[in-house]
Amino acid sequence: MDRDDPLPPPIDGFQQNNRNAPSEATPLGAFDVFSLITNKMIGTGIYTAPYSVLIYTRNKQLALGLWGVGFFYTIMSMFIYLDYAAVFPYTGGEIVYVDEITSSNTSSKLSSSHGAAGEDQSSRGHIDSRQINGQASRKRSNGLRGFSSRLMGDGLLAYTIYAFLFVGLFTSATNYLQVGREILISIEPDKTPNNDLIRFIGVVVLSIIAFIQLFSARAGRVLNGGFALVKIAFLLILLCFGFQKLARDPSPGDFTTTYRGLFTNNATTIATNNTDSVPPVESNYAAALIGVLWSYEGWENANFVAGEISTKDPATLRKGFVWAVFVVGTLYMALNAVFLSAVSFVDLGNAGSNYKQFNYAALLSSSSAHDLTPSSQRAWAIIIAISAAGNANTVIYTFTRVKQSIGQANVLPWSSLWKKDFNPAVAFGTRHKNGDRYKTPLGGILLEWISSVIFICITSAVSGTSEFVSLAGNVQTYAHCFVLVVLGLGLFRLKSREKDLGVIMKRSWFPRISHVHWTILGTFVIVYTGMNIFILVESAKQDTEFVEDPSRTFQGRWYPTVLLATLVLSTVYYYGVFADHVPHLFTSGSILRAARVECDIRKEPNFDMRLLEVRRFGHRRTIAMRLSNTHTKTESFLYWFFGGQVHHTPIEALEEGWMSLTQKADKCWDTLGKRLVSRRGSIQSRGEPIEETEMENRA
Repeated sequence: MDRDDPLPPPIDGFQQNNRNAPSEATPLGAFDVFSLITNKMIGTGIYTAPYSVLIYTRNKQLALGLWGVGFFYTIMSMFIYLDYAAVFPYTGGEIVYVDEITSSNTSSKLSSSHGAAGEDQSSRGHIDSRQINGQASRKRSNGLRGFSSRLMGDGLLAYTIYAFLFVGLFTSATNYLQVGREILISIEPDKTPNNDLIRFIGVVVLSIIAFIQLFSARAGRVLNGGFALVKIAFLLILLCFGFQKLARDPSPGDFTTTYRGLFTNNATTIATNNTDSVPPVESNYAAALIGVLWSYEGWENANFVAGEISTKDPATLRKGFVWAVFVVGTLYMALNAVFLSAVSFVDLGNAGSNYKQFNYAALLSSSSAHDLTPSSQRAWAIIIAISAAGNANTVIYTFTRVKQSIGQANVLPWSSLWKKDFNPAVAFGTRHKNGDRYKTPLGGILLEWISSVIFICITSAVSGTSEFVSLAGNVQTYAHCFVLVVLGLGLFRLKSREKDLGVIMKRSWFPRISHVHWTILGTFVIVYTGMNIFILVESAKQDTEFVEDPSRTFQGRWYPTVLLATLVLSTVYYYGVFADHVPHLFTSGSILRAARVECDIRKEPNFDMRLLEVRRFGHRRTIAMRLSNTHTKTESFLYWFFGGQVHHTPIEALEEGWMSLTQKADKCWDTLGKRLVSRRGSIQSRGEPIEETEMENRA
């Protein structure tokens, strides 16, 4: 296909050259960015992790030091993501970054084909990815770089892999389950919550938040702002309770000591175990660090919707990001310092049989010096439930837009469904506008609801309450660490991609990590990727020391297994569907070719904000499919399965088949009834008696 040929009609009427699109939604402000990040970072981790980190380290100094390491790691992540967002300020965040750092440099090839040097890149035409790969392969066919370019499909392979990871493993299921558990604890704090009831409440909460954001995009932003302020207020109140406890009770004086024995649910036994006569128990620093980093998770949230920030004020993301990270990080460090100074190892004996359900906030605010009171447990259970609900709300706001963006890319099956919008203003007749301002990501919300419900159902295989509640979050964090390794290494390519795409950056006081000296950049990348690799390795070694039921738990080895299975599945899917666009590697053709479906993949030379796919979805790649005029039902099904629009979808075909079957059945019944009536009239005319049983048998 010649590069200047018109692009085939998209499968859903999506206009690639819509340069005069209606006005978009109100841009996100600095407070919106601050709220998105704060809501994601402050969840349930800060209310549970301080205690578990102390249990794992058995030393308060080390525990506080690990929280400092987590704060430093978060600041490093902030610098990296602000650097990526400066070059790629588009909705999608990580999926755009992964796509672009694995794409081939094309500026030298484009200048000769699409205009002279210095020409405005926005006026250039589309680029056929097969032509780009073909040119790259001819110029570098014998080199490792050329092979890598063909293998990655100009970034499409990485995009497909991340799409599978994000759709399959990035869910908000843990937040809804946390809400369900804390609600039940607030009702009966002394009883173990019913696991099935927790799951039911989780699905109900998920559905309520999804419906709210489906019918009002503005409601999601307003709730984000409200939840962020409330969460910060809760942490400040808890900090005041901690200072009050320190003023009321003398310090335990064990800040520099290391606890030697096993932790139990009896304070007297804990005091007895902490003697020189008891053999010391080995600490688990890896598990403690993982718990700390999980508590800081969420700093990347605003990057997912960076495209909703006004291009006239690019500093908006930086302002909100910096404020959120330092406010939350400072509160975390202060709370842990107060908790470790005010609570003794003996007080930890009041945790009960399950240490993960220990509520240190209830202990700090309790009227009793060393015991948990039911009233304080109920109050903080409600607060934790509110915190988890706020986390769920912000995750739905950002994740659904990324998943809709993935649907718009036409990479996954049924993309025509996942990319759909819903405009409540038009649906209910309250506004006569069709612009982006009132649209909500219907397809993304539906995909998020389905994936979260599936994960909630999967947790039924795990019996322990704490284990199954945190399962989805742990799997997501593990997969995210793998993505962070890729993005950390991708910093080496970020500067060249910035130059290749012709990105013009304004001077700023804020440092650009990708522009520092190569020795500093190399050290930074090694430290950052090393920490994430450490998490990947150590999480796979997770033991069952504190697991409620070792026979029905999610062993550490399953984390890399799930990740590897997703990587293999997405890679096989990519080469099976898009093999025609990987020259010199495959010759037999793809599934689409076998189904006689024409798939055209084209890329813009740069990110043109006048294009709708760039402005709303962060794409400069366009994938369009068309079905041949002569095709079988099987080929039509494959076309529909991969997102194509047909006159009769399989569902509609089933409905038509059912209607046809019922109509034929009605006709047969009417014909049989007429024949029986005719037969009866004939018998009566001859004067023969008709037995009732005979009529029933005939009927």
